[in-house]
Amino acid sequence: MPWRLAAALLPLELCQMRLFDAHFHPQRLASAAARETLQRAQESAVVAGAGCGCCPEDWHQLQQLAREFPDFLVPSFGVHPWWARDDGGPWLPELRRLLLEIPMQVQQEVMERQLSLAVELQRPVSLHCVAAHGAMLEALRKSFGASHAPGLVLHSYCGSPEMVPAFARLNCYFSFSASILHIPKHAAALRAVPEERLLIETDSPDQLPRALRGKQPEGGQELLNEPQFLPLVLEGAASIRQVPAARLAELTFDNAERVFRRFAELSEKSGRATSASAACDGLRAEGLFVDLTRVRCGRGLCPSSAEAKNCN
Repeated sequence: MPWRLAAALLPLELCQMRLFDAHFHPQRLASAAARETLQRAQESAVVAGAGCGCCPEDWHQLQQLAREFPDFLVPSFGVHPWWARDDGGPWLPELRRLLLEIPMQVQQEVMERQLSLAVELQRPVSLHCVAAHGAMLEALRKSFGASHAPGLVLHSYCGSPEMVPAFARLNCYFSFSASILHIPKHAAALRAVPEERLLIETDSPDQLPRALRGKQPEGGQELLNEPQFLPLVLEGAASIRQVPAARLAELTFDNAERVFRRFAELSEKSGRATSASAACDGLRAEGLFVDLTRVRCGRGLCPSSAEAKNCN
C-alpha cells in the first residue's frame, strides 16, 4: 500500500478539502518517484497543481508528466537563473554543490526576455524572488506597465508585508510555502495579503515542513516534500490568518483556478500550439516560471544556505 504520512498525521477534515498546490517541481525526481508522488497527491486533498520547469533539460520531462496526469498537473516552463549561464550551456552535474552565483545583470536579461514572451502570448507567470524584490518590482512595471491581465504568481513569497500592495496592483498573487510556519517575516506577509490574492504551495520536493523532518517512509529512504503534504501549509496559514481551514482551502483553490485554469481553457479555445521558447517547440506551456535571486543556494531549488536563511 502506498505510504501516506500526510493522512496519518493530519486531522481527517484537512484531508477532505480541495487544495491547489501553486508551485512544485515533480520533474526533479526520478521518473518512477515522480509518478508515485503525483499518484499519492491525487489520492490526497490536493486535486491539482502547477509544476514548474527550470531549464531546457527538464521541460520535456515535465511535459510528459503533464500528459500522463492531464487532470492534475498544469505545466509552466522557464529558465531559472542558476541555469542562465553566459554561454547558454547546461548546468553541469558535478557543479551542483558549488552552484555559482549568477550575475544579477544576466538574471535580469534572461528574466526580461521571458516576461516579454509572457506579454506576447498573454500567459500567467510564476515568479520567485530572493533578496531582490525592489528589482523585481521595477522589472515587472517595465515589462507589463500598470498590470498583467493573465496574472503573476509570486511563488514562496518572502518579501516584506509593505511591498504587498505594490505587487498586488500589478495583478500579482502571493503563494506561501511551509516557511510561514517558522519564519515570522513570512507569516507577517501572509497576514498582509488580500484573500482574493492568496495561494499556498509545497515547493516540493524542497521545503519539507519541519513537522515531518526526522520522519522516515517505508524502506527508510530520505523523506522529500510532496504535494500530499500541502494540508500542513493550509493548517498553518489558517492559524496565522485566524480563519477556518475550510474557508482558506476554498478561497485559495478559487484563486488558483482564476490564474491557472482560465488560461489553460484559453489555450484550448485558441487552438494554437504555442511554446515557452524555441527550445521547447511543440510543448504547450500554460505559463512561465521566472526567478530572480541575489543569494547562492546551498542545495536544491529552494534557498537553504546560511545566506538564504530568510527565505527557507
